[in-house]
Order: sequence, then structure tokens, then C-alpha cells
Amino acid sequence: MSSDEYHTYDYNKKKKIVYRIQNLKKRKIYIKLFKLILNENINYSLNNNGIFINVSKIKLDSLIKIDKFLNEIEITETNITESSDSFSEKSLNLKF
Repeated sequence: MSSDEYHTYDYNKKKKIVYRIQNLKKRKIYIKLFKLILNENINYSLNNNGIFINVSKIKLDSLIKIDKFLNEIEITETNITESSDSFSEKSLNLKF
């Protein structure tokens, strides 16, 4: 048994993935995510308003990859935020 067999994505988990994607800030991350979608051969539609994906039709293994990608991005952003916070705290300790 692989660890993928234990993953299930119900409606609420899929909705959370959509919410996490909508809250991405950087364009580079969207581009990387779209490359992942292209590599997974996930169907999408395109118009003037953007790119649209029916998350309910994505295969389980592709959902797992998207979820892992989002986790990595969130961890990276958290580490960057924490390091910039500690830098700003250090810079406030001025000695005269």
C-alpha cells in the first residue's frame, strides 16, 4: 500500500484547495501551478477573465500533487515571513 491510498478529497477539502489557490499572492506561483496542471493533463478553460478548472473532475493523484505544491509554497512563504520579522526586530535594537 502506498501513502496515496490513504488520501481522500471530499467536497470540503477540494473547496479548501480552491480557496488556497485564490489566496496566492505572486504571479510566479500561479505560473508554476499552471505548469503542474499542464503536466498532469488537467482540463481547463480559458477566457478574458482567466483560467478555469473544474476541481471536482481532477484525478486523485493530481489533487495530491497540487496539495503538496500548495503546502510547499505555504511553508516557504511562512519561513520568509518569519526571517523578515526577525530581521526587522534585530534592526530595531539600535545602540547610541
